[in-house]
Amino acid sequence: DDKVLATPAVRSLAKKANIDLTKVTGTGKQGRVLAEDVQKFVEQKSQPAQTAGQGQTISAQNQQQKVEQPQKQAPPQQTSQTLFKAAQGTTGEEKLTIKMNDFQKGMQKTMTEALKIPHFYYKDEIDVTQLMEFRAKIKQNLNANVTVMTLLIKAFSLALKEYPLVNSTYDPEKPFEYTIHKSHNINIAIASQNGLVVPNIKNCQDLSIMQVQEEVNRLRVIAEKGQVTPKDLFGGTITLSNIGNIGGTYTAPIILPPQVCIVGIGKVQVLPRFDGTPKDGGEYKVKAAKIMNISFGCDHRILDLSLIHISEPTRQAEISYAVFCLKKKKKQCI
Repeated sequence: DDKVLATPAVRSLAKKANIDLTKVTGTGKQGRVLAEDVQKFVEQKSQPAQTAGQGQTISAQNQQQKVEQPQKQAPPQQTSQTLFKAAQGTTGEEKLTIKMNDFQKGMQKTMTEALKIPHFYYKDEIDVTQLMEFRAKIKQNLNANVTVMTLLIKAFSLALKEYPLVNSTYDPEKPFEYTIHKSHNINIAIASQNGLVVPNIKNCQDLSIMQVQEEVNRLRVIAEKGQVTPKDLFGGTITLSNIGNIGGTYTAPIILPPQVCIVGIGKVQVLPRFDGTPKDGGEYKVKAAKIMNISFGCDHRILDLSLIHISEPTRQAEISYAVFCLKKKKKQCI
């Protein structure tokens, strides 16, 4: 069921209920399988048939009322439905204790430490129309599929050259100092069947767009296979988390310690926006723009509101970089 669109949480619930996701009809966007789709499937699968003799049906819904009647009842059986509801904590006294896997244990420890960080958030929108045109040019001219995430990774690396403080790490054991890193080791959050993993791409400042894309592809493959190495996981300096692939816009991402910044990337939407300055008669022209929402989560011990405009160089970096490559046709850009 690797090709089925579903979140790791839904995959986990389906696995607990012993359900093959390829047999479940998804009602979400683009056929995505939702939690309620899995629940409906197991309910249909576990529907009891009519019993002979008594001529009555004992279902999960009326079982409690039937047990109060004088007729003899068969002992209840464990079904995928009861396991599914037990996992969700919706079956009264029934409980199911789930042991965390190694990925989940690591996430639990990291997020517990992360909640000690005093976060502040800055959220904005970016017009990525030119960036999307640049992406289309790459696909047309090079016959290569470059993701928006890859372009943003390179754009953020360019912005970090101008604002290196954002590329810092902080050790609470040394409360009055922090470390600025020259290497842009950018973490990306990847949803896998084993849970959320956050490996990083090393030295993005030295990589071309196509080299970044190769690293993104490599990390996704090994994440899905559960083969991410410690080398891939450690040494990151800033994190990008894409919630746009599940339809999200703004978010409040939690920093991955010891880093001091994480950026949530929202989906690209075509929205009406005013175009530049007023035209004749003082009226603005409305255009269709491709807009992306972006959410910065910052460690307030290191970063403060004086850096609230850090989204501006990011915005300019991604646009100017795209235009530069299109006009100059520099091979090192791609």
